[in-house]
Amino acid sequence: MQDSKFKNIRAMYEYTEWNWEMRNLYCRYSLIEELNQDLMKECPVYAMYTISEYLKRKRVEVERQLKDISIFILGAAGKDPIKVSLALKDIEKKSYEMLKPIIDDYVKARQYFVAAMFKPRTEYVWFLESKDREKEEKKTK
Repeated sequence: MQDSKFKNIRAMYEYTEWNWEMRNLYCRYSLIEELNQDLMKECPVYAMYTISEYLKRKRVEVERQLKDISIFILGAAGKDPIKVSLALKDIEKKSYEMLKPIIDDYVKARQYFVAAMFKPRTEYVWFLESKDREKEEKKTK
């Protein structure tokens, strides 16, 4: 067990390959004060881990905001079933709009971290390259 833990830590700091998606995530979240910018610039796997942890906390924060918004919207709807139905649709739409970007970025960032931790280096590099190929294929369509 200890060997795998050290292997994972080593992978986090030794894998220095980036791809377009990782760069986009890094650029999007690079101005967040609590993230160690120097380390993130040098260690993309650490950057993806740090961003995913930040987004996990951000999701909880947004869910709290959504709860407050929901209470306000439902309170304004009163007891009219039609207004309540419309309010519930509005709450669902707001939830989707506010949580989707956070969850999408979380999944992307975590995916890179998990790939680095559990795949050999050659498979990890292949995984990064496959993401770049996906982007190129989407461009040509």
